Amino acid sequence: MMREDEVKLLQEVFSSVKEYLAYPTELRERVDSMAKTSGDIISFMSDFKKSNSSQENVTRKTDGDILLNQLKRRLS
Repeated sequence: MMREDEVKLLQEVFSSVKEYLAYPTELRERVDSMAKTSGDIISFMSDFKKSNSSQENVTRKTDGDILLNQLKRRLS
């Protein structure tokens, strides 16, 4: 289970990119679901990247990429 500060960071990042997403509700559900099973933010990013790359819908894949890119920026 991710630490509370990591969950908070994920929520902040999602909120900061929400206006740029075509499918924010669907992405939110994916993020929440994967966050529950990830041990930490790094494993979340790795798992999410793998999951996102298998998305067939280009727009949904782009939404995931937007989130991942912002998360990387916040962590660096």
